[in-house]
Amino acid sequence: MKRGACVPGCARRAETAEREAGKPWVRQSLGRGFGQRFRQGKCLPVLGLLLLAWCLSAQLSAQKLYAPDRVGQGRILQSFIYPVRNSDSVEFTLLNSQGKVVARSRGFLLNYERGTLVKKLDGRMKDWVTVGLLGITSTQESGNYILRATIAKKKSRSQLLERPIYIRKHEFPGETIKVSAKMNSVLNPKDPDLIARQRTQSNELWAILKNDNPEYLFYNGALLRPLEDGQGRTSSAYGYVRKYVYPGGKTVNSVHKGYDIAAAQGIHILASGDGLVVMAKDRIVTGKTVMIAVLPGIFLKYQHMSVISVTEGSSVKRGDLIGEVGRTGFATGNHVHTELWVSARRVDPSLYFNEPLIDTNRIISMIAAN
Repeated sequence: MKRGACVPGCARRAETAEREAGKPWVRQSLGRGFGQRFRQGKCLPVLGLLLLAWCLSAQLSAQKLYAPDRVGQGRILQSFIYPVRNSDSVEFTLLNSQGKVVARSRGFLLNYERGTLVKKLDGRMKDWVTVGLLGITSTQESGNYILRATIAKKKSRSQLLERPIYIRKHEFPGETIKVSAKMNSVLNPKDPDLIARQRTQSNELWAILKNDNPEYLFYNGALLRPLEDGQGRTSSAYGYVRKYVYPGGKTVNSVHKGYDIAAAQGIHILASGDGLVVMAKDRIVTGKTVMIAVLPGIFLKYQHMSVISVTEGSSVKRGDLIGEVGRTGFATGNHVHTELWVSARRVDPSLYFNEPLIDTNRIISMIAAN
């Protein structure tokens, strides 16, 4: 036997020692075999199937922007992203034909199967969507727009998703209102202190409206008509084009951005949905006012009360007493003026007395259709 030659037993011991030393001799052997089979073309069908499976998986998991093709003036444009990525932050914007942003909102998470709102994901990701709600006012021009979702990702560049949206025109009726000398003094004060207070109150309101706090996840169902037992009558609907006639004959046109229900003083005013009271104070123009946050960037506002029954910072449930009908501030008679603010724009609250703020059934059907 030549020096250095190994007997079979010696070869087995060498292989054992090599395995114990952690050397990948087996993997190397398999790798050489796979490479040989690949060069012979025997692995191509398997690789094709793997590539197809990967492509289908990527396509199924690709995020998509969902929204209706059309939305009417005075309504909420409901859109959502599916599927959800836990680390994503989404901003929804609506752009006109010149590329100008006319509405903007931050997305928030919704479990569309359970209809629940959360601050972070739990459970199966496939049951969640990121929702964006944009307010379309009665004065927003009808025509073609672009809805854009900007998805900020922690470990990669931001992603843009877009789809066309058409805003339908709606004809709103008009009305004429005579302004008394007392009402004129409220709306157009000459006292410098009152003017300064009005400016401060306006700034306070806009600070609240711009706060799309992600913690505001309280309610996404249908709103409750704010007067108990169906009392009162609609005295002025949302979107009315008003012609104010002032003392001396001066006229000013304005658009009514709320929903008025006339009723006797003292009738109870109820919360239209669950939420957090972010304003409860007497203001110059709107009188005794209560404002409730229900979702990020979504607020309910009640004006001209005779009595406020809640305090700022308190939580309310749908149907809770929040005040009583009155005629404080700039008002022609006893009534409650209700506003629904969405992305710092007022929409028609009465449209959502019979339909939810977020239509989960539509979300389910749109996902199923794709």
